[in-house]
Amino acid sequence: MLNSFKGKDRLSELMDTFKVWKRPQFIACLDGELNSELVRFLYVFKQGTLALEAFKKSTLHLVAFWRQKLLSHCELVRDTVMQKDDNGVEVELPPDSDDIIAIKRRGRKQILQKFILELLHIVAALLDPR
Repeated sequence: MLNSFKGKDRLSELMDTFKVWKRPQFIACLDGELNSELVRFLYVFKQGTLALEAFKKSTLHLVAFWRQKLLSHCELVRDTVMQKDDNGVEVELPPDSDDIIAIKRRGRKQILQKFILELLHIVAALLDPR
């Protein structure tokens, strides 16, 4: 689903679709920069979901790691940050917008409430030979 909102071409396609559906109120609400920022934020959740839903291999040892990674990802970014992307290229990320700050606060709260680590998760992570 994130791929359907990635890039300016896809955003213009979405705007054209709203025009066809005669939904101008949706067009006015679309913000390209916020859209990009939201996709960038949600991408880590997509990675975590894919890592933890493996079908033929155990993922119990990954639970503690991904919980911590998601909590770290929900930390607020106040200054420009240099970060490596999937290809190892350093990319400059701007500070979080007010909307993303609100989403990160809510996301962090939800992770702390719903993503509970049990002793079994920690033992599995410590005993994993990798």
